[in-house]
Amino acid sequence: LGRAELDPVGAADVFTAIAGQRDLNIAMSAESIDASDKDSGEWASSIPGDKQLSFELEARRVYDDASYLFLVDKFKNSTPFRAEVIDPEGKVLRSTFTITDFPHAAPKGELATVNITFANQGTPERFWENP
Repeated sequence: LGRAELDPVGAADVFTAIAGQRDLNIAMSAESIDASDKDSGEWASSIPGDKQLSFELEARRVYDDASYLFLVDKFKNSTPFRAEVIDPEGKVLRSTFTITDFPHAAPKGELATVNITFANQGTPERFWENP
């Protein structure tokens, strides 16, 4: 889908790549609010509610890289931070995130990896906009 970058300084708009990135998947959803009434008959009716945004990133585990150490610290302390996703066309999705899942894998005969889930906090700063 593209690449993810971090703003380790915070509000400085200086984003750096996460070391060892491999796969990136974005999930966007909205709660479903039941809007059925007596006129709906036997068919349910719903409207979208609060939206949710998250992305999952798989990366090679690079223990001494600044981006890995930054993410470990943010997970350990449950601290929000700014990050952005840049798609292949250069469009940017930027927001504040927290890490909600941070599993590590080290299968025999393969690279050690991390799969990190970034959960959005509030309204994104940029939503698939040109830089």
